[in-house]
Amino acid sequence: DNAHGEYLAFLDADDFFFDKDAIERMVAASRENKVSVCGSYRKELRNGKVIDTDFMRDFVMPGTKGTLVSFEDYQFDFFFQCFLYNHELIAANNIRFKEYMRYEDPPFLLKALDLAKCFYAIPVVLHCYRKGHKDRKGNIPFLPDSLRGLRDNLVYAEEHNYTKLFRILIGRLIWMYREEIMQNKSLELKNVLDEIDDIFHRNVNSEFSFSFDVND
Repeated sequence: DNAHGEYLAFLDADDFFFDKDAIERMVAASRENKVSVCGSYRKELRNGKVIDTDFMRDFVMPGTKGTLVSFEDYQFDFFFQCFLYNHELIAANNIRFKEYMRYEDPPFLLKALDLAKCFYAIPVVLHCYRKGHKDRKGNIPFLPDSLRGLRDNLVYAEEHNYTKLFRILIGRLIWMYREEIMQNKSLELKNVLDEIDDIFHRNVNSEFSFSFDVND
């Protein structure tokens, strides 16, 4: 709300900007290719060592100038810090972060990329994440919010027929949150999972359920 620049970039407390010329190059690429969003590679700092990740490398090869990526092909909703956004796109569409304690950024990224229709990706590293400094058990109190954010993106994927994203989100729910769900069988969590079940069964012919009996 307080930003006045032409472009927006985001940095969490456990991130740092990596390539010193990343923003400069991404601004230039955005202007040259007339896009509202520019994407980049991502690195992680693990045990004091910077590690490459495979993020965005399926779309833009190292050593190339860059490439235009349609969201229809991309359909992914993580790592909002790896993108540079034209302020006008965000302001004109009132794109804001959800008021959740966790998973507030994927709905922001999904809406921004979908409304942009495409983005230009270049082989530069804007963002590096300090990995391993947090215990995932600390996320358990915020699990309902995490699943609300995931639910919101499932609804968005359903409404816009993004089947690839829908499958990614269902897979993420199983492999990323299953253990935490089993440790936190609250009524609040059950209510969110019941909503996710409804979305899932509207789109998939399966008797599988993500919810549980709070008395079990």
